[in-house]
Amino acid sequence: MIENVERQLPLRPAQGIASLAANVAPLRRPAAADLMTGQGFARASAALKPDAARTALIATKFANPQIRDLFPWWWWCCDNPNLVFSVTQNGTTILNEDPATATRWCFASGQSVTLVGNSQSVGVCPPPRICEGFGWVSVGNPGILVENITNGYANGTAGADASDMAFLGSLNIYGGFNDLTIPFYQVWEGLWTGNANPARGGIAPGPSLPISIPLSSNVLIVRGGSLLWLNDVILGPCSFAGIDNLYMTTSQRQNPPAGVTGLGPNPFLPGDTVITWSSAGLIVSSAAPLIGSTPGGGVDLTLVAYDATGTELALTSNNPLTLMIDNTGLSSHSIDSVSAFDVNGNPVGLSGPSTTQCPSYHIGPNGYLLLHVTVTDPDPSAALSLNEHLLGYEIDTQFGHGSTTVPTVPSHRGYVVDPYPFTPPLTLPGQVYGIDPGYGAPNTALVSYIGGGDTIQISPQVSCCYDFQLWAGKRVTDGQEIFGTWGNVDFQTATVDVSPIV
Repeated sequence: MIENVERQLPLRPAQGIASLAANVAPLRRPAAADLMTGQGFARASAALKPDAARTALIATKFANPQIRDLFPWWWWCCDNPNLVFSVTQNGTTILNEDPATATRWCFASGQSVTLVGNSQSVGVCPPPRICEGFGWVSVGNPGILVENITNGYANGTAGADASDMAFLGSLNIYGGFNDLTIPFYQVWEGLWTGNANPARGGIAPGPSLPISIPLSSNVLIVRGGSLLWLNDVILGPCSFAGIDNLYMTTSQRQNPPAGVTGLGPNPFLPGDTVITWSSAGLIVSSAAPLIGSTPGGGVDLTLVAYDATGTELALTSNNPLTLMIDNTGLSSHSIDSVSAFDVNGNPVGLSGPSTTQCPSYHIGPNGYLLLHVTVTDPDPSAALSLNEHLLGYEIDTQFGHGSTTVPTVPSHRGYVVDPYPFTPPLTLPGQVYGIDPGYGAPNTALVSYIGGGDTIQISPQVSCCYDFQLWAGKRVTDGQEIFGTWGNVDFQTATVDVSPIV
């Protein structure tokens, strides 16, 4: 390309830039894939390697301002990046591509790359063994990945209340086999004992039992040249070869072996072609709570695979999935009392005929209200650690029409985002603010937050009817909803007059 430009240079002195294009065939911008930015390579060589002499020659030619004028730098550079790959596995480098021989020049978006590791690569089953394996993938889809679950809790977002989350009872759990010919599996469930909490010293399960929760999926097929959805194709539980509580994998569901019971009539017809399953990889369905009527606790899930004769298969990779389940609600959540004060901290009584049910206060300019709230999530008994999963709570104060709000102090009490202690805007002798004695402050080491009583200050600036809403929730997730129980759990209305007191 540079040499083509050089051949046009003798025409340059007699022509101006404006007339040059009329006398010289316009330069065709080279294909991006043909460009190698600033790097010279030997033209005739058995092995493609950088050529220092040619690289220096390119640099010299580009130093010529006439060449740069005719062949701008942005023609020479690629629109797309030049890429090489390096891969490590467990700290070992198994691929380290040579930029001289393996660079993908001007690599465009959307392309595929096949990477081949060296002899230090480790697969699910190290060679030369032939084996079968299974791995849990996520709770929810895409949901919470298994590697982001610690001691049964979803790690969530570090530094936020939505961290260290227990799981709700109804879940969709995904996994995968590295051998797609496995037709059957069971999911065995073992409950933690002791205090039943994997993060608070619970005892890992002993004997387990297979679960029996209905599982189905939709499948897109081609039948008679047309696309067709088959809805709610039953995957289990079913029975085969004297084994109950089996589930059939989607890869084998179209052709179940003779003798399978519990799947109902086969919805597939001869000649059907499966395009895709709507819930590929779904191992456990949320059709029923994972641990039935149990209020909560740790559970280990283990998969057992069977071949087409009903013989159990040895899965070399088959680690249990540990989940901390919490099916309980908040124990207590209420706005206990409302009290009013003027700007000097003097108590203000109810106005006129109002009552504590429908109070009205004349607090004057810069007066304030104190709301006492209680939100708790304690253990149901001293022997268990099923609860203590409070996410947080706050007072959302609204008035008028629309989304007008009033700040509160503190604005929020939470598992992580939790201002302990707080200093209100106005502190007077004898006035009690903030948390009550014995308040259950968060203990992130034990992923525990019980909650308790709290005093919250609100300073209305407009005479109006106010709606004080108590919002609270638990630190739980189903893999899709980060904290599924957050909501308005109590409210109190009050009419507040901030006009001067005479």
